Amino acid sequence: MTVTTPPAVAAPGAGDARLVDFLDAELAFEVATVDGLSSHLPMVLVALDALGADAPRLREAFERDRPGLVPLRPPPSQLHAADWADRLGTGDRYADLRGHFDRAITHRGWSRTLREHAPVLVESAPAAAFHGIIRLAYAIEAGHPGQIAGGLAYWADVWRPLTPRQPSVEGPVTTRSATAVLDALHGEPSLRDPDRARLVTRRMEGVVARPAFTAHVRPAVVDLDTSAAVAVRLFAATDDFVALHAVTGTYAARVVGWHLDAATRARLEWRVFEGIAAAYVAIGAPTLPTDDELGAMRAAPLPDWSAIEAAAVASHDEHVAKLTYTARAEHARTDDELYRYAAARHTGRW
Repeated sequence: MTVTTPPAVAAPGAGDARLVDFLDAELAFEVATVDGLSSHLPMVLVALDALGADAPRLREAFERDRPGLVPLRPPPSQLHAADWADRLGTGDRYADLRGHFDRAITHRGWSRTLREHAPVLVESAPAAAFHGIIRLAYAIEAGHPGQIAGGLAYWADVWRPLTPRQPSVEGPVTTRSATAVLDALHGEPSLRDPDRARLVTRRMEGVVARPAFTAHVRPAVVDLDTSAAVAVRLFAATDDFVALHAVTGTYAARVVGWHLDAATRARLEWRVFEGIAAAYVAIGAPTLPTDDELGAMRAAPLPDWSAIEAAAVASHDEHVAKLTYTARAEHARTDDELYRYAAARHTGRW
């Protein structure tokens, strides 16, 4: 990607700057950085604001990321609504797609726009290490229509299902414990040598192509609550970068899923678990902690949330704010101290 000089887009000035002002300013840029990686700026801004960051801290985050951002390239032409699916997964039509979603949201509102497009989008929930759905979820929580359009556009632009569709299964399909499925994958000899590709998504695609993976994951019906529980156990045990995205991605799917019909939400849940299972194997299928080990983590004398949040706001690691933001919300939902343990450790407070 050619590096261009950022346009004259100023971060909001001191005084009355609000989260919405920074999110507005971010829309002048592409979704990928000069290095071709996902820009985390809008997600970080939302997380920092929710964790108590003031306007100077938001401005600092904006200015820190801006040198690596690429000015938004104008689309070659206006995308007709009926043709949006033709741009799926191209990786270079973000502006086209964002224009489409901007217009749809203006005319029909973001919730209806999401419901109309979700049956296609959910098939690729783990795309780009869950970043599409995470960006969308944070935008929904911020209530920012432009960023919601951006989240939908990014998800569509990186659209790449791990498998073409959920494979059919001979015989009855039964609910299985997420932990039981991961234990089976852990014990599968043919999955012990995962691809070490640089991009997480490519590693995950290599995993799902193996017959043993499909044999264990195909029959599984795992709901989002149990996926979230196994994701945080995996992250608590490993502090792994890929496992972190399983935690934040599962939370994002919950936020998005609240706005979907039951059938589409069920498809989303299956795709999320497929992604978590693939991520698990991609990082080497580590042994999950025992109940006693989990109990010790939960019983640790952890700092309170205010100390963890302050550490996350002060950190310049974009994933620290995102993980803390997610863990705090999931802790409030479940009262599971494992989320506080994971956030305290990731912020360096434990």
